[in-house]
Amino acid sequence: MKRYTITALLCLATKFLLAQTSLTIQDTRATSTTPGSYSRSVEAHFKETTVLGLSTGIYHTILGIRGWSDDTGGRAHELAFGDGSDVFLRSGFN
Repeated sequence: MKRYTITALLCLATKFLLAQTSLTIQDTRATSTTPGSYSRSVEAHFKETTVLGLSTGIYHTILGIRGWSDDTGGRAHELAFGDGSDVFLRSGFN
């Protein structure tokens, strides 16, 4: 019985610790980021259009992706999703 209880607790702990089902969007609307701002991560941000240097809409949701901690792993990327059906891509090293 003790063995089954420990096994069940380990399974539950693994589920809660390793199962990421969503990504929280950070409200950094007035803070500028670049593709180089990300280090081995996927991040979501809520931004004002003027901070991004875009001319359409008021706000955009940004998804930033970088596979490695520096430029040796290739470019970092940002996707900006606008109020309408606009999608913008920005890629770079720094």
